Amino acid sequence: MTLDEELRRLRAEVAEVKNANAAQADTHDYSEAETREYFIDLLLKEAGWPLDQARDWEFEVAGMPNTQEKGFVDYVLWGEDGLPLALVEAKRTKRDPLRAAGACMVRLGCPAAQRKKLRARSKKLADCGCTSLLQRRAKASSWAR
Repeated sequence: MTLDEELRRLRAEVAEVKNANAAQADTHDYSEAETREYFIDLLLKEAGWPLDQARDWEFEVAGMPNTQEKGFVDYVLWGEDGLPLALVEAKRTKRDPLRAAGACMVRLGCPAAQRKKLRARSKKLADCGCTSLLQRRAKASSWAR
């Protein structure tokens, strides 16, 4: 068997296993902590994010709409310049992430979320004004710790 034939055979085998796994519904109801441990932590580390500093998890932010006016970002992915590059919010696996994101956008005062026909899956962060909202929140917080 040639190398190309072996590669085709292995790709077909992997595709078959993926299809079999996709056909079986995951009936687990993972908590937020389990979702982090089993999925998010693993996938972020595989993608090259070491998550080895205290500031990478549960990063405190100010100016949130609650009585303490503070909250926590589940994960902050930092750029080489020391500034936050991305924020990741963990949710339990049975919770609809799009619905949760839309509700969060409304609580934070996102202009697009105020519209009656907002569809979180079709809105891009930059299109709805959340970029400037996050920048204001970041300035209110002590990002560079």
